[in-house]
Amino acid sequence: MKIVEPYAKIIESELEQLSVYQRIDKCASVCYQRPEKPNDEEARVFCLGIVDRKHWMPLEMAVVHLATTELDVPKSKYITSSRITGETRGKVVISGSIRAFLEAEYPNTEQSLRFLAHEFPLFFGEDIRDTYVKFARPDQIPWYHKHVAVRIVTNRAISHQLVRHRPCAILQESQRFCRYDGERFDGEVSFVRPGWVSPAFSRGYNPLLKLWRDDMMGAERRYFNRLDKGLQPQQARGVLPNECKTELIMYASLPEWLHILNTDTMRCSKHADPEMRRIMIPLREEFMAKYPEADWSKGEGA
Repeated sequence: MKIVEPYAKIIESELEQLSVYQRIDKCASVCYQRPEKPNDEEARVFCLGIVDRKHWMPLEMAVVHLATTELDVPKSKYITSSRITGETRGKVVISGSIRAFLEAEYPNTEQSLRFLAHEFPLFFGEDIRDTYVKFARPDQIPWYHKHVAVRIVTNRAISHQLVRHRPCAILQESQRFCRYDGERFDGEVSFVRPGWVSPAFSRGYNPLLKLWRDDMMGAERRYFNRLDKGLQPQQARGVLPNECKTELIMYASLPEWLHILNTDTMRCSKHADPEMRRIMIPLREEFMAKYPEADWSKGEGA
């Protein structure tokens, strides 16, 4: 049994240093808790496999911003467009994930594969290059187009609440495919210590900690017993409790994060789950420090 502490941390600056292939691979690796691909070529092969299998959810983890003309904006509820301030001739900035651009409807057939093709032709099946689609400069991107990735380590009960935020792209550790009795997990199941359990024994005895540890160790034993009997992880996981550790990559627009971190009605509210507040209040403070351009007065967008 391994005890871990929950946290939520912005990782966008780390992901921005990677190629689009490595970024997608790094985010996808959380599902199976596997090592990342060692180089860009292997990450590219992994991403192309995703496209071939139409398992496109990891492609939501890479959002790009393009500068083009108003007539060229593809139709999709997952693509945002805004006129570029100070520009002329109908220039707009459009933002969306790789998946959104792949699935979007385009104004005409000739344009259907042009978006992003000059930069990521392998995602589109053919090398169509286009001169009027440009990547937007940082000064052209409004704050409400920005997207931010967050790594979250929490328990299963809290993750069930987080995945309800439908505008977010979320990849999560899978108990169906992760087998916790192997070397990758040191033969232990990890559990998140709840806030109501003190992390240390007091005067040699902590009844709540003992109660909680005994419960978690019992669940771990039952899980390993099922594996020993020949059951698959997807069959053994049924005995694991909500306080099992899980890891998520949660990727959303800055306005959506303002909504999630709202102090009146959402995840930082005094009415929110205490275990949710435990990770979300520090995360809100980190967001406020890194993205002061947003209106954080009540947690809602300007």
